[in-house]
Amino acid sequence: MGAEIFDDFSSYTAEDFLKSATNLFASQNTKEAILHIDLALTMSNNRLDYLTKKLELLHGAKCYDQYILTFTVQLKNLFDQLDLPEFCKFLGWYIDMFAVTKNMLISILNETQVPGVLVTLYKEILKNPVVQYDTQAYHAFANKNYKLALDFSQLALKQIPISLDLLLLQARCYSELKDYTNSIAYYDKVCNMFPTDKHAYLERGHILYLSGLYLDAILSFRLAVNYGYDERLCLEAIASCYYEEQDYNLAIAYYKRYVPYSTDLKMTHERLADCYQRVDNFRLAQKHIKLAKKY
Repeated sequence: MGAEIFDDFSSYTAEDFLKSATNLFASQNTKEAILHIDLALTMSNNRLDYLTKKLELLHGAKCYDQYILTFTVQLKNLFDQLDLPEFCKFLGWYIDMFAVTKNMLISILNETQVPGVLVTLYKEILKNPVVQYDTQAYHAFANKNYKLALDFSQLALKQIPISLDLLLLQARCYSELKDYTNSIAYYDKVCNMFPTDKHAYLERGHILYLSGLYLDAILSFRLAVNYGYDERLCLEAIASCYYEEQDYNLAIAYYKRYVPYSTDLKMTHERLADCYQRVDNFRLAQKHIKLAKKY
């Protein structure tokens, strides 16, 4: 089967093209072989299976440039869909044939949101695929190595697909890295998967506040309270959101409720004084200025 495939394309299946590609690689007709395996990949209902077959054929035929190109383009897709040892097999071939530095390889993986730590771990995983990486993730986070914690958490989630603690750890890592967009996205993921987790809503609220999304933050704080978080611990945060939204009357209402629980009464009274000044209530503003001076 060669150029004539174009005469009646519909009469061939993905399996036909895979077989012809295998034969063409064996006869060193590389250009035609790649065309056939790509046709097989296009026609197949199981694209992942045919993608891995393509990589195996390219590797076996020592078509290194094509392998490197295909694997690089499909890195994230392969990492997400393959089990960890199988992904590491293909990654190992990629590393062996790609003449670039270790740091460059790590950058390529990181750029595609694949854990860069795999560049140094893939051999270990191939030898011992049952190693659990959640412990390393928590250890890296405790040591404030947030990027490494993210890498290990991704590996752990390949082994433990649903873990509230690991998903929260990922959101917290992005928060610590000041990547609030990704942090919010991961908190949203947690809230969708675990819709009654009060801690996720609380932490999400703080990141929304830092992102200037004050009304969304208020909603998140209220959901935290609805699902069991102590409202007293959210009063100041909600008040601050209303303050930033320039809704000073509601800010006053929440700051007043917060006064009995405040751990910084000087700041709380100063903020109340500021709010009262902004709504032209100078008498109460002066009252809270005086109260602030007592602390």
